[in-house]
Amino acid sequence: MLIGQVETYTSDMIAGWAFDDTKPNEPVFVDVKINGEPVARLRASLPRLQAQGRANGFVFMLPPALTAGKRRVTVAVEFAEGGATLGNSPRQMTVNRPSRRVVCFSPAGRVVHHDDVLAYQRNPKDHIERYSNSGDWMVYDSSLKLLSFGELHITNIFEWDDKEVDLLNAEYDYCFLRGSNFIHDGVDWRDLASLLKKLKIPAIPFSVGAQAPERKKIELSPNSLEVWKAFADHCATIGVRGTYTAEVMNDLGIKNVEIIGCPSLLRHNNPFLRVNPKPWSEIKRVAFNLRREVSPAYANNVGRYLDIQKRMMRELDRQFDLTVTCHGETAEKVFYFKDKELLPKHRAELFKSGWFESESDPLVKIYEERLFYNVDVPEYDRMIADKDLAIGFRVHGNLPAMANGVPAICVDYDTRSRELADSYDIPTLTMDEIEAKPLDELYSPELFDRFNRNLIHNYRRMRDFLDRNGMSHNMLPV
Repeated sequence: MLIGQVETYTSDMIAGWAFDDTKPNEPVFVDVKINGEPVARLRASLPRLQAQGRANGFVFMLPPALTAGKRRVTVAVEFAEGGATLGNSPRQMTVNRPSRRVVCFSPAGRVVHHDDVLAYQRNPKDHIERYSNSGDWMVYDSSLKLLSFGELHITNIFEWDDKEVDLLNAEYDYCFLRGSNFIHDGVDWRDLASLLKKLKIPAIPFSVGAQAPERKKIELSPNSLEVWKAFADHCATIGVRGTYTAEVMNDLGIKNVEIIGCPSLLRHNNPFLRVNPKPWSEIKRVAFNLRREVSPAYANNVGRYLDIQKRMMRELDRQFDLTVTCHGETAEKVFYFKDKELLPKHRAELFKSGWFESESDPLVKIYEERLFYNVDVPEYDRMIADKDLAIGFRVHGNLPAMANGVPAICVDYDTRSRELADSYDIPTLTMDEIEAKPLDELYSPELFDRFNRNLIHNYRRMRDFLDRNGMSHNMLPV
């Protein structure tokens, strides 16, 4: 059986692999067509690591003469024997235009000054009343910082029509799905699969993840599975944040998956990033990232999960100049903005739920004096920059801290925090460890050695993913 995939489309080259699994020792030939016209026959025999270790790769540099005077071309790669198209083919490509025009599916926040993301909310009352997760702004902002583009277009994947599809196919270079916890059966994709099937340009999931409180197989509805298979057919590789998500996708029959972590760690585009952790005795300023609102989809034992957070905040407050960062919960925003109208209600609810245990509970004073909430992405960078340590339950409290050179420790309580920490070698503490020992006994500067050692390799991994998918970027060739 003939098997093949076009893995890379750029403005000047394509690359991929092909082989015949019934004739493993015989070379396979592929034909390249531009706008339906044959332009080259290639022998798929270049060495490569994927596809069962065979030397079965091909590369074709697009001759300028074939694209002269054109702005867009349709490139197809077919097996010379039989004429079947390879996976991820055909695709429309933009040529002779250095600046990319890109499309974002599922944005988070308003974009200003080309690639700066602000919240949709514009005042404290709006922040309180309208829920959003500041971590989503961070992922979106960081993605735009890494990409190189001339124009960004937003497509509403739930309210589209054929006119929108025609616009995308005629004017834009590729679409990307902003990273988030999209791989579980709680997502209603509506008719996204139909949109993807009508697209002639690449559609690339960029750092997506599966969500579950523990490693297990995830069953998707037929509609969700159709969406992910359609994405797989429209890109070289789906960029996922870690090994668990890759395993979930593999179990679903989706193989063109690449582990890339999350762009939030690389938001400052520094391949030589290092953190310099201090000894525990020299730490003065600590940021604890709080996640109070949680469901069984994130934690198996919600009560224990909440109790551990309260214990950690009290312990850290006794020892350090503590800042507690909140990332979306309503009550915390009410306290942060000191909303006089809503404070009595939410204060009473926190007592009633047992979050505040008494009027003398240190948490009350922490909420009154030490909360932080960022209303735009750069504000988090500014806050975290002078801290000696970040720790807690929010992935996008810890990754941006590391991006700013501040040592961070994740608490392992769900698959998302675990796999992102693993992807980037970020120190992690289990809830069992935190219950058994004080934090000073669990901490040591050596915890960060692997992160510093491997950061440049993780940087290259992200850059290679963008290259493979033809996503023009600002990452450095290190």
